[in-house]
Amino acid sequence: MRHRRHRSDTHPVRPEDRFQPPTEGDTLPFSVVNYALPITVGDYAWIGAGAMILPGFTIGDCAVIATGAVVTKDVAPRMIVTGNPAREIRSVDD
Repeated sequence: MRHRRHRSDTHPVRPEDRFQPPTEGDTLPFSVVNYALPITVGDYAWIGAGAMILPGFTIGDCAVIATGAVVTKDVAPRMIVTGNPAREIRSVDD
């Protein structure tokens, strides 16, 4: 198997960049700029329900992301992470 490339949604931080004039047919008086950046998920990684992986980060092979975790940095192979922000709690081999 090989690492899978996925995308995670994000948006500009500055309101001037995030909100644009409406386009024809819009129901709101503005449109919102969103874009997706890549994330990489290693082989046999397990991602629990409701977990969020922020853009640009890598989940290592055989890593476990706990339910509801918010991943804000790379996760090493074979590590279990949980929390917000996600932090390592142990290896899958412990």
